[in-house]
Amino acid sequence: MKRVWGAAKFVGRWAGPALLILAFTLLVFPPTPFGEASVTPALWAVILCAVAFVLARGPANRKRRLLLGLAVCAGLALYGWRSWDERRGYREETIAFDSQGTRLVGTLFLPERSGTVPGMVFLPGSGAVPRSFYRHYAAHFAKLGFAVLLYDKRGIGDSEGKVATRNFLDTDADNNFEQLAIDASAALSFLEKRSEVRRDLVGISGVSEGGWIAPRAAELNGQAAFMLNITSPTIRLYDVLEYQVANQGLSGRELAVAKHRFAADFDPLPSLRVINIPGMWIMAEGDSLVPNEPTIRILDGLRASGKPYEYRMISGAWHGLIIAPKSLVLSTIDDWLAKVTKTHKAT
Repeated sequence: MKRVWGAAKFVGRWAGPALLILAFTLLVFPPTPFGEASVTPALWAVILCAVAFVLARGPANRKRRLLLGLAVCAGLALYGWRSWDERRGYREETIAFDSQGTRLVGTLFLPERSGTVPGMVFLPGSGAVPRSFYRHYAAHFAKLGFAVLLYDKRGIGDSEGKVATRNFLDTDADNNFEQLAIDASAALSFLEKRSEVRRDLVGISGVSEGGWIAPRAAELNGQAAFMLNITSPTIRLYDVLEYQVANQGLSGRELAVAKHRFAADFDPLPSLRVINIPGMWIMAEGDSLVPNEPTIRILDGLRASGKPYEYRMISGAWHGLIIAPKSLVLSTIDDWLAKVTKTHKAT
């Protein structure tokens, strides 16, 4: 038992302050544009330093206890302040809407301001991940003044139904990207009817898979005002899989299975040719999941035909902008959204 307590004191004494230093470093040099990276290490610093403080007893540890106590106070202050700052400027409301007889549940992020505001449906990436994973994206847009709807995909989290997509190689051909686009269109229709939202200014945004199906959802809905896609491709599903074989180690057998499964391949290009709304693609230079070059070629061709599409390449960024220069990413996105909402005319 003494060894256990000794190990706990050692970890708390050194790992706790180290995590506190890391938390302050992440506050000054944030590695991610969305969310507050310093919150989690600050919390763990408080816990470990508090444990070491309790265990470090006796006159010989008086100075050490003082330093650990100060570390606990500093960690609590940082954690409390950043947690409060993360959630101010908007409120949350749990909602539910229907899509082809299936009840989908989500969170509506509403900015704390009077009058009607622009709306945005935010679509998550691939995988059976609950909506809470993407709340930092939604919270940022809510602070900008958008009413943001973030929901669980069918069969995930609080939503009913069969899981549409766990990953690219586990997709039911009868319940695939087209179904996800239909659900996203239903979410747009739901948000358009909210009294807090300007019906003429409801757009769609998504990260990775979410931005991939956004064009099809916008086509199905017919009322979307703009489209913001974060590290999302414009090419066929199978072409992305081929790229991931080279970059993520998918086997040739897995690719052959995928080719058989995706006989009716998903392709956003036909929808991109049909819709005519402002669109922005934010791309990551270090993206190992989405090929940037063919996506850019398609966008350049569409732009040449007169489509109001734009794209920006973010140097040093990873897929999903999990790691990316914060000021560059946010200024690019925020400026574009401000331009879209300012120039849009009511119909």
